[in-house]
Amino acid sequence: MLRNVPTSSDARSTPVRLLTAGVFALTVAGHAHAQFQHPTPLPEVLLVNDAFGSSTGTTSLDLYEDQIFRLADFDGDGLFESVLETSLLFEFGKSPNKNKSWGIEAVRSRMENGVPVVYFTNGRNPEASGSSKVAELWRGSDVDGDAFIDESELTLVGDLKAILGGDQTMQGLAVCSSGSVWAATDFGGGGLVRFFNGSATVLVDDDDGPFKVPGKFGSPVNIDTDDFTKMTTYGDDGVLVYSDGYQSAKDEAVHRFQDLNGDGDILDPNEAVCFFNATGANTALLRNPDFGTTLPSMVVNSSQNGYCWLKEMATMTEPLGGDTGGTQESYFFASTSSNTSAFGINQAGQFVNGLVFRAVDKNLNGHVNDTGEVNLYYDGSGDAGSAEQLDKILGIDTYEQSLILFYLRGGGKAVILLTDLNGDGDAMDAGERLDVWDENNSSDQPWNLFFFGIAAAAFEPGILPEPTSRQATLSGTGCAQFGGRVPRMSAQGESRIGSPFCQLQVFDAPPNSFTWLFLGATNTFFGQPLPVDLGVVGLPGCTLYQDLAFNWIQPTNADGFAKLEISPALQFGELAGSILHFQAVTADGLGVTNVPEIGLTQLLTLEILGPSN
Repeated sequence: MLRNVPTSSDARSTPVRLLTAGVFALTVAGHAHAQFQHPTPLPEVLLVNDAFGSSTGTTSLDLYEDQIFRLADFDGDGLFESVLETSLLFEFGKSPNKNKSWGIEAVRSRMENGVPVVYFTNGRNPEASGSSKVAELWRGSDVDGDAFIDESELTLVGDLKAILGGDQTMQGLAVCSSGSVWAATDFGGGGLVRFFNGSATVLVDDDDGPFKVPGKFGSPVNIDTDDFTKMTTYGDDGVLVYSDGYQSAKDEAVHRFQDLNGDGDILDPNEAVCFFNATGANTALLRNPDFGTTLPSMVVNSSQNGYCWLKEMATMTEPLGGDTGGTQESYFFASTSSNTSAFGINQAGQFVNGLVFRAVDKNLNGHVNDTGEVNLYYDGSGDAGSAEQLDKILGIDTYEQSLILFYLRGGGKAVILLTDLNGDGDAMDAGERLDVWDENNSSDQPWNLFFFGIAAAAFEPGILPEPTSRQATLSGTGCAQFGGRVPRMSAQGESRIGSPFCQLQVFDAPPNSFTWLFLGATNTFFGQPLPVDLGVVGLPGCTLYQDLAFNWIQPTNADGFAKLEISPALQFGELAGSILHFQAVTADGLGVTNVPEIGLTQLLTLEILGPSN
């Protein structure tokens, strides 16, 4: 059944094409694509943090959920790691007891009438079920120019739970150059909705019964519409959607949807097609025969559903090489398997994590399921060298002719750019990979990102204002003695006069012990200029960066986490403009080597801002 549902906002926009997430590319037959260059300056990148912790909303993970981060290369050094280059663009709630119904799983950005706009989905509530869950599409913009989107700058585009019914989550989001915005839901009432000019058109609703696409023998085949997840754009007003079949391994394939004749449905010829199928999970669908022969099999050794998910997707517009000129659309698809999970190794014993593929629709038949239409674009698997490996891909996007890839690297997260500089169809040659961000090297505070649902989106540099102040800045180095862990320190909330929530936090301290949080008042310590090397008192490698003028003792929990709420002090206007210097000392009376375990954090410098207007 098709129906139009009014929404609470107008989705009209200037037609600016949004580039979204994936890892395959499509090339027109008879045309070689041009040699490309890394973008200069770097694009800005948005990252989504959808961590969740306890139902109380007071654990360290709860304090860092439901956020959109912005990476920007303000100093032009080719990295996102200088001061202020990692900043918070949006966060739902300023209190530890946040509304637990929020769960940001996808983000996209574009220009609308000269204004940068961010769209994101809210579709996960780990503590609730049934009627308590939500599936919402939001639009936000930085109206007041403070480099932050607050809740007053948000507009609800559509409530997909009300539109579709059921019990959904939302990972699927695409913003097309036509001005339309598409959203997909999964898990108990899935569907596909197109928003345009203030109304929503339901194109697929799992509750309406089977939806069919042409099968490999031409006859209609039922597809799994209850498991739509990641999306990317196709043309100026179409989408590719991954159906992951998490519960029952039904499709594990990418479907293409377009309303070619503008009649408000996708039921006409060539409007719904199995675009790419690497698994063969649904044996009636078209399948690319190269997987398991010239390309690694996506069938893995897992008892849960047995397939590697190639559901991260992105779209690229490429200039064509040679004498023909013109452009073509390319599509990318990436593995989301982890190198440590059962889904990370296929039945041939090959690692399938970190794989990025590129596809070519050589016969222009509207899909990439034919022989020779897919090649390996980047090998970041466990079989690659350690320098190339991508432990787990978290999100991707494209900008100009580069693929932006967000992934797990060891104990942290990182972002790289991949560009096919020599035009050979892959990004595995010298100089084709740029490492642009590592959270462990960032000059801004460590954000303790824990990603459940994640996404990445790119947009042009310079269209958002630069942050004018930092929440907290780290400098110096931390240390540990007697085999302990090096503790880390950060700040959360807003360090502004009148702020209801601002908190100092310590991580990686000895569990179930104590932490001393020190505030310095001068730049000397017992007459010696700071910093002071503490090797003279038996703590080699440790440095004191402030004078220990004031201190608070805080207990650590079983995870080695401690916190100190400082918002009460922010009610005193006299602190406006102050620069405060904090350092934490951690200790455990019986460390891992049966001697006292001692550690010092880096120096955290916190600027106290005046009250907001």
